[in-house]
Amino acid sequence: MTAFKAGTSQVRRAGSSTNLGVEFDLYWQTPQEMERSVTDAGFTTVFWGGVPADGPDSPAQGYLLAQKA
Repeated sequence: MTAFKAGTSQVRRAGSSTNLGVEFDLYWQTPQEMERSVTDAGFTTVFWGGVPADGPDSPAQGYLLAQKA
């Protein structure tokens, strides 16, 4: 089972909110990319769902349940 923030596959700079002086890139995959990654790793999708974004600064969320093929 995995939960993820669904995105547009665009890399964006983030991390300033950690107060550690470290920045990092965020890469939120599309639901299709996430499912392909799981399938390429040898898993089969059992359940797939999601929750739409709450607003412009809140990404959609995805849920994927898979089992080893």
